[in-house]
Amino acid sequence: MFATIDIGTNSVRLFIGKFANGKLNPIHTDLITTRLGEGVDQTKTLSSAAMERTYRALTDFHKVLQDRKVENVTVVATSAVRDSVNRLQFAQQVKEQTGWDVRVLSGLEEAQASFCGAVRGLHSKVALKEQVVVLDVGGGSTELISGSKFGAVSQGGSAQLGAVRLTELAVDNLQKMQEIAKDKLQELINTINAVEDFTLIGVGGTITTLASLDLALNDYQAELVTGYKLTPDQVNHWIRRLHGLSLPERAALPGMAAGREDIIIAGLVIVSIAMELLGKDKLVVSDADLLQGIIYLKQEQFS
Repeated sequence: MFATIDIGTNSVRLFIGKFANGKLNPIHTDLITTRLGEGVDQTKTLSSAAMERTYRALTDFHKVLQDRKVENVTVVATSAVRDSVNRLQFAQQVKEQTGWDVRVLSGLEEAQASFCGAVRGLHSKVALKEQVVVLDVGGGSTELISGSKFGAVSQGGSAQLGAVRLTELAVDNLQKMQEIAKDKLQELINTINAVEDFTLIGVGGTITTLASLDLALNDYQAELVTGYKLTPDQVNHWIRRLHGLSLPERAALPGMAAGREDIIIAGLVIVSIAMELLGKDKLVVSDADLLQGIIYLKQEQFS
């Protein structure tokens, strides 16, 4: 068995999987919202409270992995840790409490892993075009990367804009969110403008939550979310609908991921602006992302 832990800006996620006939099958997944990136955009520092929440989540996951006797574990951190001045202190504390070494991914490494996981996760469900572009909206950053439907990466990069970061910058002001998103995403979009005919794949909690909302799922079902298609009209419908609801009303909606109700609008604005700038009228959702991609890439490295 293999496991990946992703220490993200909004949540800490765990994936445990096992290979069968070349396919990585999930055995156990979990997510704990810790909001590690709270305030990082302004202070460039992980707060003590946010780090404590994250240490507790990692300790919980450590117990799960011990109980399941999983030894092949990779722990990665993304935008919030990457952007913080006290990332070494954070990583050292994780090492002391769990024994795990934290690998802080660059924006490009994060994009490449998300690309690999997303493409492989969709192979059996959707007919992909020869060229694909993966949009990964995280809490602190957004990655966009292009390549072949077989998983070979060609170009792309990362923008310092995510659902948590944009929420803190604009505080539910839709017009301001849209202006910031256009400004921050344009340069990223330009990195893949040479790609003309492609399948757009979306990954990350914002996008899987949107699919779950649109499907009105009382319980999240990865097999229904993966392969689900979204249009700009659907994205913008949910932006308008959610903006008119209070946080408790948003949280009560079927399909809303716990702890995401306050940042979901900012995340959806990023999706909407990205689709607009890319000129795409359809996005295919993949539940598989960086977590699975890390394992696939690790396997290829040592095979």
